[in-house]
Amino acid sequence: MENLNLLAAINPVPCDGCPENLFVVFKDISNVVLGFIGIIAVVMLVIGGIRYMVSGGDSKKITDAKNTVLYAIIGLVICLLSAIIVNTVITVLPNTEITVPDGTTGAITSTCA
Repeated sequence: MENLNLLAAINPVPCDGCPENLFVVFKDISNVVLGFIGIIAVVMLVIGGIRYMVSGGDSKKITDAKNTVLYAIIGLVICLLSAIIVNTVITVLPNTEITVPDGTTGAITSTCA
């Protein structure tokens, strides 16, 4: 059975037209997704506020509106924390050297010609 070079799998061969770093691509995609989630959370916050204003004193409607606002704020906080975590990990991870079982070390990067 052929011994696979794990470092070659981590550092792929150069490709034509690929981004300089795959972590940058992942960061961009995750930021777009988290941006959409943040927009949805803000829209739900506004909807909850409008529901609260038009509740007309009905305690059930007020409770539902408050829950909408509460869940929207929780969603917004989770979205912001996710963005911070993803950006921090993607900033730190490419600068780390790893050791594969055959004893060689290398950085986790992709290269382009």
